[in-house]
Amino acid sequence: MSRKTDFYPPKHIQDLLERPDRRGVYVIFEGGQALNAGTNHLSLITDDALVFNEPWCKVQHLIFDADMDTMNLAWADPSRPAMSFKKPETQWLPHFGEMSRERLAHTQVATVIDTLDDGTQLRATVRRDINGVLFSEVIALGVITPECEQRAATLENQVREMAGLD
Repeated sequence: MSRKTDFYPPKHIQDLLERPDRRGVYVIFEGGQALNAGTNHLSLITDDALVFNEPWCKVQHLIFDADMDTMNLAWADPSRPAMSFKKPETQWLPHFGEMSRERLAHTQVATVIDTLDDGTQLRATVRRDINGVLFSEVIALGVITPECEQRAATLENQVREMAGLD
């Protein structure tokens, strides 16, 4: 029988994490990699070392692909390579998914997406950082032209208004 605290990281891993993240949901993947969905950060632990400890506002999405038995992580910054983690221990996966969705929903306040005629995709988002401060970002995937810059500014203004920043 499992206890409510069984999905917490082991004590030696908790010691690597900031206090609010020590009671996160910890999932181990093939090869010994582990992700911890903490209160403030998503953390990757390998070989008992902290590889990254990123605030949730830097995560775009974290999706489990059941057909491939893989967890896929994409960053808000598209220049940062996406990551995949294979074959998770499934016992605490639903709790991990629930915690991740909750934390991402908390940080992603509003998003507007647009595709220009030339195929360039724009994403304007208002996010909330660890301290509750709202900030906006605009990401362009494609060719950045004067038209693209103008549309990006319009989208940013729109998403900021939606979030009550302007």
